Amino acid sequence: MDFKEFMLPNIKEAKEEIITFKGVETFKDSKGKPIPLDFRKMNRKEYRELIKQFKIRKPAIDDKGDYIISSNNKLVYDEELDTAGLNDAVIAKTMVVPNLYDKELMEYYGVYSATELLNVMFKGDDYDYVDRLSLIHIWRCRR
Repeated sequence: MDFKEFMLPNIKEAKEEIITFKGVETFKDSKGKPIPLDFRKMNRKEYRELIKQFKIRKPAIDDKGDYIISSNNKLVYDEELDTAGLNDAVIAKTMVVPNLYDKELMEYYGVYSATELLNVMFKGDDYDYVDRLSLIHIWRCRR
């Protein structure tokens, strides 16, 4: 068997793929049409690294409110995932238009981080829409 058949050409030179979605009614261009929202694809490694940042590790507690100790006298921990924080981080890291890391945009809205900007710019139905886009986006990237 010739393993060269498994060597894709230009794999290192692959362009970052941008996915464009319909915009929200809140932000319109000069012609009154919603400005499309662009997202870049996130690779699996990048997504796994983000997940690590949003894992919450805390001591496990039994029904009486006491810490659970293992048979070898070590504290047992529970791990949870801050899914809301993770979703916001995925949106912020992958949204290209608008660029949530833009300093001028942050200054305009009086915020200091991309996730804060996301939550100020996109509220209610707009946020729900962008959040759904991020879920679609994640599943496309995980294939």
